[in-house]
Amino acid sequence: NAEQKRQLGGVMNRFHNTGKTALDQFIDSIKNEGTSSQVPLTSGSFPKDATVHQLTSDTIWFLEHLYPYYDIIGPILSHDSLYTNPLQQIMNFKSFNEDQKNRALCGIYFRKVLTELNFTIITKADQIYNNDATRQLFKLNNIYYILKSLQRNNLLDVVKFTEVDCEKRYLKMIDDLKNAYQTTWQKLLVHITPLEECPRPSEGGKIKDKDRAIVKEKFANFNKEFDESCRNQKNISVPDVLLREGLKRDNSETVVPNYNAFYELYADVEFAKNREKYVRYTPHHLSQLLNNLFDDRV
Repeated sequence: NAEQKRQLGGVMNRFHNTGKTALDQFIDSIKNEGTSSQVPLTSGSFPKDATVHQLTSDTIWFLEHLYPYYDIIGPILSHDSLYTNPLQQIMNFKSFNEDQKNRALCGIYFRKVLTELNFTIITKADQIYNNDATRQLFKLNNIYYILKSLQRNNLLDVVKFTEVDCEKRYLKMIDDLKNAYQTTWQKLLVHITPLEECPRPSEGGKIKDKDRAIVKEKFANFNKEFDESCRNQKNISVPDVLLREGLKRDNSETVVPNYNAFYELYADVEFAKNREKYVRYTPHHLSQLLNNLFDDRV
């Protein structure tokens, strides 16, 4: 009868409102983490080893378990213009049946969640970590984890309903972060490059007295920067094996050839009485140390 229909309608409205509030609150919780002025590293909130943040894994877990109910989530979101307006813009170019509309609405929600998560990761990394290499590695670990999780759980197809280039955007973010991380090694390479500007020994391996000090300073500064970089990164975790091995390879390709050329230039030059004080690393030793970064620790 009419009264039962009215009561049922009221129950459904409360259900939709409660569901919508819960979905909004989840986005707000991520947003609040990103905009908070607190520095939570001291309380253990942010991982000191720059691994995947609990917030990242929890968010992906939430989306994984939410998606099977897209046919319930879609109708809940269909009453909010923040979701229906983007949906209408998409439907100006393609037609959706009811099932696809619900998936698309769910995809719009996922994109909002991921946008806030990306922002929080990048913002907090710059606030929390005190050296640039750790910042970039934390961002890389998390963004890489997000993409791989979206691919593995078919969630990427959901987001692609509303953002066709989502995967390309994540891949570009990862490439940009890898490049940003590699630039952190330039701090030590500036001491030994370009090779053309380094003092040149004579054919007999002799070097001018005034150039001895320059060579000693170059080795000393390189050693200092390399030791500091290794010290900062020795406890960093890169849990994904493909990402980890790729970073090791990139590090070696960035540092070792430049150091090898510099090392070979002065291999037979006695530029100091205690030469071993300055030539602390062979290229092979340097390569080994770089290859030991990010390894699992007991």
